[in-house]
Amino acid sequence: MTEGARAVRRTLALLEAVADRGGASAKELAQELDLPLPTVYRLAGSLVDLDYLVHIKGAARYELGYKLHGLGVSLHRQIGLSAQVRREIVSLHQQTGYAAYLSVRRGTRLALIFVADSPECPRLQPMTS
Repeated sequence: MTEGARAVRRTLALLEAVADRGGASAKELAQELDLPLPTVYRLAGSLVDLDYLVHIKGAARYELGYKLHGLGVSLHRQIGLSAQVRREIVSLHQQTGYAAYLSVRRGTRLALIFVADSPECPRLQPMTS
């Protein structure tokens, strides 16, 4: 694997770790990803500069940045989930009393697009959306 590919993998792993944890300190990220602390600071700093992460200085932690929201909106636009389809999935959840899911095939994988659930009828674990 080239150094560039390794850097991309580390950067994406860092983003995913922040997303999975709902935010994390550099030290937590370094431990979870088995990366040197200076590497985490360098990668996270670049992601902050690009608005993919935000640094919450008072709490000394990183959280997801605003640019990721735009990527998610773009993905949903590409997939084409309409308000009518959402209503149908929510209706299915309400009628059955079970969590209802919509996924689409993208390439060789299934992408979870929408989940209708509730505290009384939670989604399967470890499934997330």
